[in-house]
Amino acid sequence: MEEQKELDELKRLMTEQQSKLANTMAEMEMKASTLQEKLDKKSELSKSNAKAGVKKVALEYKVVELDMSLKVPPGFKFGEQQTTTAFTKAFGSSSAFGGGAPNARPEPPLKGFPDPTSKEFEDQAVKKDMKQEARKQLREFENTTLKELGEDGWTLRSIGSIVIPGSVLAGEYTHCYYFSRPL
Repeated sequence: MEEQKELDELKRLMTEQQSKLANTMAEMEMKASTLQEKLDKKSELSKSNAKAGVKKVALEYKVVELDMSLKVPPGFKFGEQQTTTAFTKAFGSSSAFGGGAPNARPEPPLKGFPDPTSKEFEDQAVKKDMKQEARKQLREFENTTLKELGEDGWTLRSIGSIVIPGSVLAGEYTHCYYFSRPL
């Protein structure tokens, strides 16, 4: 009885392995046929180029766009005075970091640094956050999309940007990556 169960289990495993092997082979055959079609097209193009006397390698081109949409705090506008800012809400507005009496004379900011209660200070903080977010988006794009394209044989030729006037301050612009690879 025990041997019969073992034999049945072995037959089931063999059948399962054969079906996995068949599926894998089918996938490999599809990939091979796709690659063969590409190679045939390339050799055809190469022969026609040779007959026409073309000595340059034919390239195919591709443009990949990275849309940068950075979030600006709601209602925030660079360079315009806000009625209430996050900084003054958090630290007060009467002295360098709040806490002073209303009639107390505020201390002047340190030389070379903006007044922490000023609009300039808040602008710098928001710009810094937006810069960090832009770098994060760029690194993610580089580590995924650009890496995959390089593995597929694409060569980065140039990088450009599409900038609509005023959109950079709003945190919206597009990077264009131009690639090529031999046909």
